[in-house]
Amino acid sequence: MERSLSALLPVRNIEATLATTVWEWLESLAEVARDVELVVVDDCSCDATIEVADDLVGRYPQLRVIRHPRPLGRLAALHTAYRQSRGVVVFFADEPCELSIGELRRLWLPLDRYEVVVGRPIGSPPHWDRWGEAWQAGYQMGYRRALEPFLEAMGEQRTLLDELIRHGVRWLDVEVPARRPAVAPHRIASMARRLYAARIDQAVSPGAAGLAPARPSRPARPNYLARLTEAALDD
Repeated sequence: MERSLSALLPVRNIEATLATTVWEWLESLAEVARDVELVVVDDCSCDATIEVADDLVGRYPQLRVIRHPRPLGRLAALHTAYRQSRGVVVFFADEPCELSIGELRRLWLPLDRYEVVVGRPIGSPPHWDRWGEAWQAGYQMGYRRALEPFLEAMGEQRTLLDELIRHGVRWLDVEVPARRPAVAPHRIASMARRLYAARIDQAVSPGAAGLAPARPSRPARPNYLARLTEAALDD
């Protein structure tokens, strides 16, 4: 049976890496399902994250973008993405998460037998610890019908697992390799900062009667996605 898949991605102030992240997520999602969507919720970023996201929507039909009018926090953004998503299966990551997005099949295939599958880094401690050891953030994937009663626990894997165990939901824990970034993050970040600063300077017009020019609270949509990609490829 074909299952639709929704990936939830709450973001804030990641203009430098959003394009690469969206590309990596969509590439990986397409490898496991034909009917996919990526729901990005911008938690009222202070940089050009929303402008980059708007540009990406025109390039990727699987991408949906929602913006909070004020910062509400990552969990609130995750819940917004969940409520706006449509897939039978939902996928999202804990924060911080250093797992490889290219390993989604490890979570997708067991859904034939389990309602929820969680991923954790290879060699990490058991999925929940009751002895005060460090917790390893990871991935969570499951059927909407199974996750719906535990919406408030989503995004906090240890709490979610405790709830699943307590209510007898069938779930599986799998190990996933660490992420290997395809592009040097410092290179993209440096380029994005320069481009964004230049765009702000261009958007400022001379003030009247000797007054200082006003800076816009939200600049016009900058179309520098292609230049970011070229810079990353040249690195």
